[in-house]
Amino acid sequence: MELIKNFNEIKKTDSLLAGGKGSSLGEMTQAGLPVPDGFVVLSGTFDRFLHETDLAQEIEAILKTVDHKAIHTVEGASEKIRGLIENEELPQDISDEILRASKALRAEFVAVRSSATAEDGAEHAWAGQLESYLNTTEDDLLDKVKKCWSSLFTPRAIFYRFEKELHGTGISVAVVVQKMVQSEVSGIAFSVHPITEDRNQLIIEAGFGLGEAIVSGSITPDSYVVEKESRQIIDTTVNTQRRGLYKSRRGENEWKEIPEPKASSQVLNVSQIMELADLVIKIENHYGFPCDIEWAYEDGKFYITQSRPITTLSNKTPIRHFKKFFTRKLSLVTMEYWWEGEYDAFNKLLQGSTRFNPLFIKTSDGNTSVYYDINNPDTAIKPLFDFFINNPDKFRPLAKKFEEDYKKLHQFAINYRNTNIKDFYKTSVDFWGFLPVIVQFGNSTNKELPKAIIEKSYKLRELSQAGEYEHGDALIGAIKFQYPDLAEYANVISIKELLSNKIPNKETLDNRNDFFIFFEGNITTGKDLEKFQEENNILIDEDLSIIGEFSEKKSLFKKNVSRDVCVAAIEFWEKSDTEYLENWIGVTTDRLVYERANGMLTVYEDEKIFADATKAIKKKLARSGWVEEITENYQKALKEIKKLESQLLSKPNKKNLEVFFEKLARTQSLFAIIYFVPAIEDAPSKAKEACLEQRKSTEDFFYNANATFEKAIPMIVPDYAIPFSKILSINEILGMLPTVDELRKRDEHFIFHDHKFYYNRTLIQVERELGIEIEKDEVISGTNEIRGNVAHKGISKGKVVIVLTKTDINRVNEGDIMVTPMTNPDFLPAMKKASAFVTDEGGVTSHAAITAREMGKPCIIGTKIATKVLKDGDLVEVNADTGVIKIIENNLGIKDPNYYQRLFQVGGMPYIISDIFMTEYKKIKGFSMLAHGIWTTYLPKQSIKDTLIEGVELYSSKEKFDEYSNGFEAYKKKTAEHFEKISKKDRLTRADLEEFLINLSTLFHFYRRTEFFATDDAYQYSLNDEITSENLKHFERIKNSGREYLNKLFFGSESALFSILSILQKQFRVEVDSLMLYSRSDLLNLFENQKVSTSILEDRKCAYVMIGDGENLTYINGKEAEVIVSKFDTVTPEFHSEIKGKTANKGKVRGMAKVIIADYGNFDGLKKIMESMVNGDILIAETTSPELMPVCSKASAIVTNQGGMMSHAAIVSREMNIPCVVGTGNATDLIKDGDIVEVDGNKGVVHIIQKAQRD
Repeated sequence: MELIKNFNEIKKTDSLLAGGKGSSLGEMTQAGLPVPDGFVVLSGTFDRFLHETDLAQEIEAILKTVDHKAIHTVEGASEKIRGLIENEELPQDISDEILRASKALRAEFVAVRSSATAEDGAEHAWAGQLESYLNTTEDDLLDKVKKCWSSLFTPRAIFYRFEKELHGTGISVAVVVQKMVQSEVSGIAFSVHPITEDRNQLIIEAGFGLGEAIVSGSITPDSYVVEKESRQIIDTTVNTQRRGLYKSRRGENEWKEIPEPKASSQVLNVSQIMELADLVIKIENHYGFPCDIEWAYEDGKFYITQSRPITTLSNKTPIRHFKKFFTRKLSLVTMEYWWEGEYDAFNKLLQGSTRFNPLFIKTSDGNTSVYYDINNPDTAIKPLFDFFINNPDKFRPLAKKFEEDYKKLHQFAINYRNTNIKDFYKTSVDFWGFLPVIVQFGNSTNKELPKAIIEKSYKLRELSQAGEYEHGDALIGAIKFQYPDLAEYANVISIKELLSNKIPNKETLDNRNDFFIFFEGNITTGKDLEKFQEENNILIDEDLSIIGEFSEKKSLFKKNVSRDVCVAAIEFWEKSDTEYLENWIGVTTDRLVYERANGMLTVYEDEKIFADATKAIKKKLARSGWVEEITENYQKALKEIKKLESQLLSKPNKKNLEVFFEKLARTQSLFAIIYFVPAIEDAPSKAKEACLEQRKSTEDFFYNANATFEKAIPMIVPDYAIPFSKILSINEILGMLPTVDELRKRDEHFIFHDHKFYYNRTLIQVERELGIEIEKDEVISGTNEIRGNVAHKGISKGKVVIVLTKTDINRVNEGDIMVTPMTNPDFLPAMKKASAFVTDEGGVTSHAAITAREMGKPCIIGTKIATKVLKDGDLVEVNADTGVIKIIENNLGIKDPNYYQRLFQVGGMPYIISDIFMTEYKKIKGFSMLAHGIWTTYLPKQSIKDTLIEGVELYSSKEKFDEYSNGFEAYKKKTAEHFEKISKKDRLTRADLEEFLINLSTLFHFYRRTEFFATDDAYQYSLNDEITSENLKHFERIKNSGREYLNKLFFGSESALFSILSILQKQFRVEVDSLMLYSRSDLLNLFENQKVSTSILEDRKCAYVMIGDGENLTYINGKEAEVIVSKFDTVTPEFHSEIKGKTANKGKVRGMAKVIIADYGNFDGLKKIMESMVNGDILIAETTSPELMPVCSKASAIVTNQGGMMSHAAIVSREMNIPCVVGTGNATDLIKDGDIVEVDGNKGVVHIIQKAQRD
């Protein structure tokens, strides 16, 4: 009979042997959690002790005398039973075995704890009923073991067993003997907040000294509440702890005084809290239920000393939490086989271990959002890993069948017109049954999972990814062809309805086209989302996530290079890294993201690549002759490439292109090694020198290849001239070419990852969808210094020239400072002229660094942000002795005031609203300024011409207009739903705020299309075009409802923005008035504990300027901003009795002027200003909008500084049939309250008849 077991021999299923505590500690030890070493004296040992000493019958007889409602009988029984156990000698073999195991721990002191076999179960919590003994030595270990056994019969334990009706059940006790952690701090953690029962919150309690002080309630600990999903600390309570429990020199526990300031200090810092929170979440995920955890901290390391289920949570069914994972265009049939595959086929394949349960919501725009439940043990991911770790032999036959299914689906898709739809569907279910396996395993870093399974999964994922959605499209194609009468509704008919010929009526199908939910095999229409969630006891979360068991740190993709190159050049780089580099160094570097914006392609690489590649190359460098082999093969490959290049350019065809591309990819793998070796610090010097020599002689390898592509591709696909030829992928050229419309979208901006293009998405949106983190350039507004790494020392002063492409080098003159993402051999003519080089990228062996050393010129590399912060013409000092670029004089790119047209001028626009506004207007090079309480915005006149053309294109097309108007409405709805969700929170996450700010900026994107500088030409065009005329009939509704919605979002104390800032005020203790002076990035930085200084806020309150250059915003504050504003301050014009504008509505009227200047800094006070206007007054304003309707309705005529034929003033005046003159430019400057004016709408002029007397 086994008497004891070490922790590493015990599993959670051993609770009858080791008790709840012992089995939990064993399970955690086997899971790799930091548990102090120990062993368990098994419950059978206690049972044997009772049997051999004949105590069992005596104890049973004593317990029969107990009436648990009469406490004296409980106490009497306890005293008798404990005396019997503690005074009895242990059998010799039991004593010997315990002492032997204790010696093996090599610990001066151990903790001895009771572990009842009914303890820590899901229904009955024995925690606190039994006893523990700390700082136990070998001398008294056996006595303490017996005391733990006898603690099964303490008065409270006896009362507990009777109260819970356990006295008739077989309860035994094991004893845990564990190495003692002399904790500096210790405490308890609950993986679900036991008070709020919020499954997204965990709570940690921490105190100085040993944990028994907290468990016994002798001290009041600190508490920290952490939100699990966002990993944010949302509440911190720090308590003063005057004393703590510590081990004395004699080995006993004793209370010691804790002096100030330690007594009042926070026990755990933020980093420690988050480290412990990760452990708590890992434990909960491992067990699949909420856990109560005891922990200790010693010598910089956390230890888990106990974990048990939380038994105090209510018995109501926990809400299943569904989180959004992606959005796709999906048919109902696709949703069906997706769900059936992951819910049933996947479950059968894993022999019932787990299943996935996707939920689908289709909206009227045709998109379907896919959600997965993330807090349900039945759909956990860990069992998937456990299944194949324990049964690796089952993977191969399943993988083989998956490949066969893929081939079947491919054939079904090709022959979709004649395919058997039922078979097609059934194969799709089987395919999706195994798909989750390869998705999870393909990028897994789980060391227990066989490497062969991971590698095969990755290859299968590559094979299947392109076709997984195409198969769905083919299945729909089959339905449309074989059931032509149902073609219109093919996307919303279920497979069951189709095969049973029970097609719903037209009304039902129309409802599905508008909206439906597909969940657990059922289709729901005509029900709002809130009611659906309530009925199904689920919570639907719109925050994007990735499928994963534990919330591991996301992969960080860091910017590598930014180049003006074609997609084909980047593709051979990717192919090299993902397929051929492994042949030379044994690892692949297959994690790349590309972004194209403003003609530049930026490459982001997973930072793990560099660590893996460095490690692998170091091993290879230890092999004699390896570098020589690399360089020799590289030289041979270059000669072959020359021949293939000549062949391609002389005979440009697809076959030669494919051969050239393939050879480049293979050669690039060699070039990557040659490029990499010199950057490895401890690489052999000879190897570095050899690789550097190769680099110098072939630095232009990549750029020559790019140039060849740019020449050859337009000849192979002549219908796709530049710029489109630069953005075609090799697969498209060799296969199916995209449409011109798609290429137009791609030319504006795209992100490319894993052979897929992403359009109309920001890096933030893509990183959420892929579950990664992409490095952002941190541009600090108002900075006058940039720092980087010194590549070659020296100091130089000069004017900046930004060089992004080869065409820019001609702008570099003698003595200029050349600023570029990274130099290349094409830039050499400009580098010879420049006095210094500054780059965003690169290391000490980059082209810029090597060339600077050869030329003896100052060079600073790796600034990350130089090309974004610096502007052409800035005067800077490059101090390459210290690595600092100092901006001496800004060239902000603001031209003469006559270059611009003023858009709006209103009172006191808050800084944050201006920043959100400028997020959209920077794209058309607008800028805004505030000084003396007046906010003014400007656009270049050329930008206005461009937007007028865009306006005609929009309003003259029914398709574009419908897409725009539907998109505007949908986004208003989306913003409202998101605000409704987050406004109820006491604390926001960074993701909450980020999405809210993105929503606000996007709404300006839509609303800008209704402004006069986008609609005036469309109005003129509508006079002779029916489509434009018809579209503009809806314009007033769109503009007015849009403006009213923006007002509700932005302005006044009841606005959405004010509500969100009020939450942030409580959360971060920054007043709303101060938050109004924050930028978007400033608000987000609050989550990094960064606040804006008072001096900067004062500068912004005084004056600010925000300047857009088409891509970025430059911020100027304080006195520097006042200087810029002064250039645009209009001197009050000389008096002219006639003011000219545009006729918006004819008519002629004379009356008293009422000048209304809207103050958006005091939106709530606008009502009082408007009340001062009387019926019949003539309204004089910068422009009008829905909030000014009360004064518009009183006016006998309207005159505005700005606006056109589709402005609010123009539309309102035509409805009211009153004269209106818009676009006067300066009516509010020339006309004052009380002046008598005549508005002649027939001629578009305003006459000042009589000036009012002034005090």
